[in-house]
Amino acid sequence: MKKILIINDYSSIVGGAEKATFDSFELLSKSYDVKLYFGTDKPLDKKSLFSYFLSYQSYKRLIIELFNFKPDIIFVHNYYVVLTPSILLAIKRFRKKFNSKVIHVAHDYSLLIPNSILISYNNDKITRFNSPPSLLDIIVKNLSKKGVLNEFTQKIKWILAYKILNLQKTFDQIIAPSKYMKLMLELGETTKKIPIIHQYSFVSINYTKNNLKKNKESIKLIFAGRLELEKGIYNFIQILSYVKDFNFHLNIFGEGSYKDEILNIIIEAGLTNKVTLHGKVSNHVIIKEIEDSDILVLTSLWAENAPMALIEAGLLNKYFITSNFGGMAEIAKLFQNPYVIDFENTESSISTIKNAFRDVIDIPTRHISNETRELFSKEVYLKRIEAIVSI
Repeated sequence: MKKILIINDYSSIVGGAEKATFDSFELLSKSYDVKLYFGTDKPLDKKSLFSYFLSYQSYKRLIIELFNFKPDIIFVHNYYVVLTPSILLAIKRFRKKFNSKVIHVAHDYSLLIPNSILISYNNDKITRFNSPPSLLDIIVKNLSKKGVLNEFTQKIKWILAYKILNLQKTFDQIIAPSKYMKLMLELGETTKKIPIIHQYSFVSINYTKNNLKKNKESIKLIFAGRLELEKGIYNFIQILSYVKDFNFHLNIFGEGSYKDEILNIIIEAGLTNKVTLHGKVSNHVIIKEIEDSDILVLTSLWAENAPMALIEAGLLNKYFITSNFGGMAEIAKLFQNPYVIDFENTESSISTIKNAFRDVIDIPTRHISNETRELFSKEVYLKRIEAIVSI
């Protein structure tokens, strides 16, 4: 029986990478000897500036695990923050004696840019990279909101890992969860062959429930995610101030450094009775809230790769309002969801939101094709993963 080691930074559910880690473990364990390997839920102690870039502690711990377990296949999910790229040095050393296959699942753009989200900052203004930035752009652009020292160390860490040591070459294959991620990686000349494997969803392929809304009922919107500038919820609330005549309520679940600014814009926009912040809650609560809502909101200012929130909302027959670029636009097209907005065009954004509100009332029943549902099924996911594992 083949042995598979699955690596990820965090052992608790932080985002899509963690969900994918546990989901793949559950499915692959039925046919293979699978083991999970994590960093910690807090960054490892770094006793020197150099260990911030390449952690000897992280390197040594994985070396021990690799030589004890001797995996035939190594799946690497997120590793850049906690484990650091030093784990790739450990894998390279292990492979000098054992011919393991190494597969990276690209949940973000960390192979292409130090901040992993393909944007730069200018005070409170965000500029999106529409293609992988050049090394010159990485050096001169402001890629962090956390100060000059943080930005400098992030850039040095990235340049050392991928431009000097070329640790990305450790991967035999990279899996992209979306066409957009595949395109960005190919433009970045990261690897030649990149299969697309969509992360599977818990939602049954036979899910048929629809919420019928009466005209006088309030339209329920939900946003679940980090309260940060790049998530775009601040901008969305600004647009909601133009549609206050509609009977709606937006529930926001999450925490983040931009919380105070979001609270302020809610007050300034006169939406205190229409927008509620609930703080961070469990994933199970989020799922239930999505089911009880009419529209999911995910209007990030960065090109999210393949956000599961949109996929699951679509599979739950929900409307969603999202951004008109990146993996978000790709998912909207898959689910034939026309409600994509561009914050640079206020009038168009207002019109899109109004159309979504009207359609929720007038056309409450949505039908998603079986073909689309199958793309995100366990069966298709496992079939495509096993095709890679069996080679």
